Amino acid sequence: MTNRLKLLSPSKIISSIDAIYAHFDLLPNLKLHMRRAASVGKLICNHWQENALGTEEKTVIVAALLVHDIGNVVKMDLKSADSKKMLGAEVKNLLHWKSVKEKCVKKYGFESHVATSKMAKEVGIPKSVLRIIQKLSFMENEACLASNDWVWKICLYADQRVGPFGVLSLKERYTDFKSRYKRYQEYEGAKGKLVLLEKAGFALEEQVLKKTDLKAEDIHERNCILNEDISANSFAGRQKKRR
Repeated sequence: MTNRLKLLSPSKIISSIDAIYAHFDLLPNLKLHMRRAASVGKLICNHWQENALGTEEKTVIVAALLVHDIGNVVKMDLKSADSKKMLGAEVKNLLHWKSVKEKCVKKYGFESHVATSKMAKEVGIPKSVLRIIQKLSFMENEACLASNDWVWKICLYADQRVGPFGVLSLKERYTDFKSRYKRYQEYEGAKGKLVLLEKAGFALEEQVLKKTDLKAEDIHERNCILNEDISANSFAGRQKKRR
């Protein structure tokens, strides 16, 4: 890994995101997932119709989503058939990615949320962003729904609209989640809890989109900005929606 980075603001995170990803040698598919999530967040910000969100809050949203899963490297499944699909063209570099995972587990631990926090602190992610990424979990749906924190709401919703390979509807995302985490559903009471968390997720979607001029179906791959515009740290107001 490269030398320690020092980032002091959300805008600096956005403009330096490639350096952050390089610092941790992240898998291309993981980087693309976070860029997609940030793209969804930015799309929502650009269509926001309330005065509650200023440029500072919008910048925190994009910055948080760009780094929210950096610790997922420690839970990369590099053995199953599904893992090869996740790796894509990088399957030829399997030994390299195993080495990256081993180094990260040794330094940051096995738990992805703990690893994300440690990695974020290492590169100087500020508290305004850290507090959000520490709460981006499907298990937080009910708490987020009941909160008045619109930065958290937008980030949690945006993250749940993005699967491993692209932007999905919430229904598709939750179906994907359940298919990949079947073991969780085996615990007593888990199925009932999942139903409640999904219900809260759909209610959260309604909460967020009511503050915009977007419909759920307006949030899709073609309508999201994945590259240069994410790093530009600008909010253009309402964009023309592409169908």
